[in-house]
Amino acid sequence: MGRCVCRDVKDVIVKLEKEGNSIAKVSRIAGISWSTCKSILKKFSSTGTTENQYNNAGWLKWTPKDSRSLTRMLEEDRTASTKSIIDKFQTWNPNRLSRSTIYRRLKRLGLVRRALRKSVIIRAQNMKKRRRWAKERLRWKIADWHNHVFSDEMSVQIGKDKRVYVWRTSDEKDRPHLVPKKPRSKNISVMVWGSITSKGKGILLPVDGNINSQKYCQLLQDGLLPVLDWYFPDGDGVFVQDNATCHTSTETREWLEQRHIEVSSWPPQSPDLNIIENIWRLMKLELQKYAEKINSRQELLEYLQTIWRSISLGKIEELYRTLPVRMRAVRVSKGTMTRF
Repeated sequence: MGRCVCRDVKDVIVKLEKEGNSIAKVSRIAGISWSTCKSILKKFSSTGTTENQYNNAGWLKWTPKDSRSLTRMLEEDRTASTKSIIDKFQTWNPNRLSRSTIYRRLKRLGLVRRALRKSVIIRAQNMKKRRRWAKERLRWKIADWHNHVFSDEMSVQIGKDKRVYVWRTSDEKDRPHLVPKKPRSKNISVMVWGSITSKGKGILLPVDGNINSQKYCQLLQDGLLPVLDWYFPDGDGVFVQDNATCHTSTETREWLEQRHIEVSSWPPQSPDLNIIENIWRLMKLELQKYAEKINSRQELLEYLQTIWRSISLGKIEELYRTLPVRMRAVRVSKGTMTRF
């Protein structure tokens, strides 16, 4: 925060400068930085006073009609840039309000340019299943989740895809007309499988091509069994996976049963309840720092492994602590997607 200079000190600075002293000398005498002295003298030269100038003319000219008109312009074209919206409004408004006044009004109306968000529409029957599943675990404590091993696949794409930004308020993120209609383009892509436990991370494994039951069982052989043996030697670990076809196939179920691995039930369309999804999001955000440096699939895998190793146990424990809250959130939202 900049230093606050009182009116008397400002007047002294102006007087010293008028006496022919350099800004450097005025700065030493007044005990004020050179840049602050220069700013005070520049303001005095343009306004003739050292008092702070306040201009509320823009707010005085603003009317409720202006707010309605500005909102209507944004609703007509949600993808319009800030400049085009302000230019259009200034052309329409005879008062010629300043750009800063219009921009501040946009923020006051709660309208901010945000990236288009993919919306998950949950079917009615699946909402009931989500509520039932969460209700069964509503009284679980954090410790009741500690023996659960959460797993899932993650697909990462590095390419020329650009985010599309739209004007919306914070509660409009799931509006059908404010979600992207075109799929993301891709250039370099990779799929990985991983797992996390309350005691630490599992192994991050790459997936070659499309995943099927045979490949998935091999992933479990290489990635799940070592985790269960290391963290749950007594055999009390509970495996958590979603309802993807390769996860629930006969081949996969038999593989798990033969090895006496307990598998938790899972409600459909529930990525918000699987805490490893939050790890995937953190990894993708971190990966953005290196996106320009990645030129091959192998480099992408190496960066992902580095980021995976950097994830702390504290972060994983923090996610496990959110599980009771997630169960309550499903109940409150009546089975719809939660904020997680």
